[in-house]
Amino acid sequence: MRRQVITNGTVTSSASTTLNDNTQTFVVDTRIGHRVEILSGTGIGQVREVIDNSNTQLVVSPAWNTIPPVGSEYSAYAWSDDWFRCRVTDVQRVVRKGGGTIRYDRTALL
Repeated sequence: MRRQVITNGTVTSSASTTLNDNTQTFVVDTRIGHRVEILSGTGIGQVREVIDNSNTQLVVSPAWNTIPPVGSEYSAYAWSDDWFRCRVTDVQRVVRKGGGTIRYDRTALL
């Protein structure tokens, strides 16, 4: 699985189970199940699941250990297991001046 960043922002206010960013325009209930991580400030490193959201607020669970202060940076992301299939259509080796080779692969989505 890979981490897919949905949005980055700055906390404008927060409480024990909320993070507000008045510069955002989230679509209501579209962030449920995502994760939010505090990237700066005294709450740095905390990761919580989003259980509800409004246009400017993320509701998280469990409650913050340290409530993120105004100005803290955060990242909201989803985990994705979206893999795509491709096939190698052509492989070229080019001899470099001074020796050695560089390999180029051309791929096509299936």
